[in-house]
Amino acid sequence: VDFAQTYLPTQGNMANSYWRGLIQIGRALGDSDIIHRAVELVRDFVAEGKFLSDGFWSEVTLSYHVQTINGLVSAIELLDGWSDPEGYISPRTGLRFDSLDMASEFPIIAKALEINRIVVYPNGTYLPIQDTWANATARQPDTGAGSFLLPAGKIGRVTQGSGRNQTQLNLNFQPKYGHIHRDGLNITLFANGAEL
Repeated sequence: VDFAQTYLPTQGNMANSYWRGLIQIGRALGDSDIIHRAVELVRDFVAEGKFLSDGFWSEVTLSYHVQTINGLVSAIELLDGWSDPEGYISPRTGLRFDSLDMASEFPIIAKALEINRIVVYPNGTYLPIQDTWANATARQPDTGAGSFLLPAGKIGRVTQGSGRNQTQLNLNFQPKYGHIHRDGLNITLFANGAEL
């Protein structure tokens, strides 16, 4: 733990693997200081992180968005219910945790998880944005989401019909916040069960 804390990957879509390791070790050892450090890292990530106002992770690529939000949620779930020993106050933060519930602290999580479900074709495949992996599909796609605009992620969709037979016209004009692919303006059409 001391060695791992000499380098802190606090930002980015893979930082959650570090937090989860700290949390698991903190729980195994019953070490509140390690848990408080992990909570601090998670809070800093969300506060200083790069979630856009509509919930999209700033790289605006679904594969990294899903890694980021699912990793954040899994770390928060590992922290869920943690209580410090009686009388413990963190020398690091001056806080004490009783039945920790971090999910309630971050309303952006609900928006971010919704993106995992709605920015998909009717067959459940993720919309191809920047370097979204071509074989990636949503676990629980919401094929009834209909038309929408994600103003910060800059994705607009118009739909006709419903379910797997839905026709979608998607307009993508993603911002490039340090993650650049040459797809500044894309229009995709999904109809008759296939991307056309």
